[in-house]
Amino acid sequence: MAAMRLLETPGDYAIGVGVHSAITARIAERTGFDVLWLSGLEVSAERALPDLNVITLTEMAGELREVARASSLPVFVDGDNGYGSDELMLRAACMFAESGATAMCVEDNEFPKRNSFYRGVGRSLEDVRVFARRIELVRGRVPQLKLIARTEALVAGLGPDEAVIRARAYVDAGADAVFIQTITSTVGEFELVLERLRGTIPIMVTPTKMPGVLAADLHQMGADVIIYSSVVMRTVIASLERCLSDLRRAERPSAVFDQMPPLEALFELTSTHHRLATVPAPARPQPPSAAAGRGVAPAGALPRAAPGTRPPARPS
Repeated sequence: MAAMRLLETPGDYAIGVGVHSAITARIAERTGFDVLWLSGLEVSAERALPDLNVITLTEMAGELREVARASSLPVFVDGDNGYGSDELMLRAACMFAESGATAMCVEDNEFPKRNSFYRGVGRSLEDVRVFARRIELVRGRVPQLKLIARTEALVAGLGPDEAVIRARAYVDAGADAVFIQTITSTVGEFELVLERLRGTIPIMVTPTKMPGVLAADLHQMGADVIIYSSVVMRTVIASLERCLSDLRRAERPSAVFDQMPPLEALFELTSTHHRLATVPAPARPQPPSAAAGRGVAPAGALPRAAPGTRPPARPS
């Protein structure tokens, strides 16, 4: 598990992808990714909800259990901003660890959070000491769960110095890795932050606003874990809208056969044949005539009386 090793000792880089369900997790594993990112944005979108702390930690834990069941890859779960308090962040960590998470990522946005890429919204970050205390609390109480501390300092316009200060404070509090978020206008600052932190702690990034940069180049900048977040959900939206629009116009499934796999591919992806081969088939019901031939009374029949006795009375 390359991603796990990188959370212990920086070295080569791992590539992950954002998922939102068991089936997307399984496809991600089959296509060669190293780690799964259970994205709050994607899980929210899957429910047709905005990424505004609307989904609960119990909803994320439920989705996490299904993702962990469907894939053997390490799962990094998006814990948003820890749900707004010390107690809720600790409860989230406990639930996520029990549900199969390898690591939990928490960000220093104040509650309620605003997605990094929402435009024209006010942003404020949690006090660095308060957020560091939460990390320290979780580190001490849930030691088996890796912690990734995400700072939104660049997105909030606080500059590279603040981003570095926050990243180091979170590491001192017990974080196993840091996640430096950037938007298009802060890419230059992002590169400065990575240069100052490179080699001192594992760094995770999501190059959503740097789509033309190769993973190897991000690694050269200092990134150890590179996550392609929101790609899966955005692909689902685009391909599903196109397919359903074509189907509605044509009014015949054969018109969209070139846009979907055969049923056999679905059965293979869901391990259907393996399950059928390992689960015993249900016993076939016997017709009444066959049952009677073996001395078995048909359903509803009264028991036969013993010789020399009166048959039992039929209930009224």
